[in-house]
Amino acid sequence: MPPTNQATEEVKSLLSQGRNEAAADYLLELSKDAKKQYHHSALLLKNRIENLQHQAIEGVLSQAEQNLEWARITKSILELTEQIEKNELPAPPELLFPGTARRKWPALIRAALIFISLLAAAGWLVFQKNADAHGQAVVAERPAKTIAYQGRVVRASDKSPVAGALLDFNHGELKAETDATGNYEAALPKHYQDIYLEIYYQGELKVNRRVIVSQEVLQELKIPD
Repeated sequence: MPPTNQATEEVKSLLSQGRNEAAADYLLELSKDAKKQYHHSALLLKNRIENLQHQAIEGVLSQAEQNLEWARITKSILELTEQIEKNELPAPPELLFPGTARRKWPALIRAALIFISLLAAAGWLVFQKNADAHGQAVVAERPAKTIAYQGRVVRASDKSPVAGALLDFNHGELKAETDATGNYEAALPKHYQDIYLEIYYQGELKVNRRVIVSQEVLQELKIPD
């Protein structure tokens, strides 16, 4: 590990040049020789940058939102570097992704939603009863439409294919595995705009972030070496 403050000064220099991704790569390399918690936090920051870049390409975030997120990432990179040098425990993952906690709806809104759901259920029962009385067939619920996506998983360093990588979408909702050439296929619900993705390789979590559901984003997924 570099001498005290050397890593911090290097990261500050990269950040001052606007090279956030280079700073994240430097931090990821630095964390390999430190505690496992540091490496996991550094990996989350790296994935967070990739996620922000995809959102910027897709136009999901405004310029002001992008600037705010970059500021948060810069702060997190610098703080984690200092924690590694001081051998302090890293911040928990939820602090690396501020604003991801679910908002609690007011009780009045929750009550209104429950009431509306009950009315809808009652109306459906009446409809079914009348349809049966007139000998009409009850319309079966249509299966959710899906879109098939094809892509591959590659190493970030040289874009070489990764065989045997496991892709987990939405915490087990759908799983896929890459073949010998790093290719995979996944059928995702048509209405999904984004989805939570985890990629495991050789038993290690390599990617852990939310991604935009589009052929452009999913056709090539990179994992760190």
